[in-house]
Amino acid sequence: MKSLLLIITMTVIVALLAGVAFAGPEMSIPDSSFNFGYVPQNAKVSHVFWLYSTGDDTLKIEKVVPGCGCTKAPLEKQELAVGDSTRLEIIFNTGRYTRVITKRPKIVTNEGPQGKRVEIISNVSDRPDSTFPIVMKPYKIDLTQFGSKVRDEVVFKITNVSDMRLNTSMISIADDYFEVELPETLPAGETKEAKLRLKKDALGKEFEKSFTFQLNDPEKTRFTMPVKRNLRPAIGQDQTVSEDADDSSDKP
Repeated sequence: MKSLLLIITMTVIVALLAGVAFAGPEMSIPDSSFNFGYVPQNAKVSHVFWLYSTGDDTLKIEKVVPGCGCTKAPLEKQELAVGDSTRLEIIFNTGRYTRVITKRPKIVTNEGPQGKRVEIISNVSDRPDSTFPIVMKPYKIDLTQFGSKVRDEVVFKITNVSDMRLNTSMISIADDYFEVELPETLPAGETKEAKLRLKKDALGKEFEKSFTFQLNDPEKTRFTMPVKRNLRPAIGQDQTVSEDADDSSDKP
């Protein structure tokens, strides 16, 4: 009997010591891979990953290693209390890449030097006007505003170049900046309009974001459209009038 009690006691002690040994910070990334699908060249696309502190000690994110100059990884917070979370935005510049490109930025924390990774996959097209099963025109959205005249929405067209009826579903969107109205269905061979509209809080911002949607074809094909906005001042009318006046005064 005493031997049995001793064994039980030792088992409990070992279990407690094991728990102490493995206590510490831990980072979890439930959705660590994202597929952009088709993207055009010379554009920036982005996706937000969520990082969670699931250990029993403060998680400190020491650095994020993008892996190459074409990828950036701005981080919202670097220190997370137990149960806290933060956004990690991965921005990929497609440049002159072609075909399927995979990038795997590394996140190093005080959990250990080995770090953990997120993954982005892109099918960079050098002929975005010839994709399949749909073609989008334009395939990049530029909402650059000149002067004070508000430019807050754009209409683009989606053509179903296949012989099957397609449905669309939004996968990822920078919803702090804009909203997108996609046609729910795309009949074979037809063209439909879609609309992107800026949100009020984004009117005064410059940004380069994107949105990703998926089709219901057998391949579950995805398309990502880059969205860019810059703010440019208008040419001053006073300067134009002054130059006109100087020109007229030189005339005989």
